[in-house]
Amino acid sequence: MEYKITYDHGAIDAMANSVVQQSFAMQDTLNDVEKQTNSLLSVFLGIGATSFGDHQRPFLQSGYNIIETVQRLGQTIHVVRGDAEATDHLISHI
Repeated sequence: MEYKITYDHGAIDAMANSVVQQSFAMQDTLNDVEKQTNSLLSVFLGIGATSFGDHQRPFLQSGYNIIETVQRLGQTIHVVRGDAEATDHLISHI
C-alpha cells in the first residue's frame, strides 16, 4: 500500500504571509503604545518618571521580542514549505 503526503502549497504560503502581516500589525500597535506611553513621561516627575520608564522599557522589549518571534514563524513556514516541495520533487524521480 502506498502512502502519499500531499500539501496545498498555495494555502500554506497564504497562511505564512498572513502570519507575517499580523506581525506587522502588531508592530504598528506596539509603536502606538510606545508613543502614547512616552507622552505620559512628561506627567510623571522625579522618581515617578524614572520608575515609569524603568517598567515601560522591559514591557516594550517583551512586545518587540514577541513580534520578532511571530515574524520568524512566518518566515520559517515559508522555508519549510519550500523544503517540503523540493523534497517531494526530488523523491518523485526515484
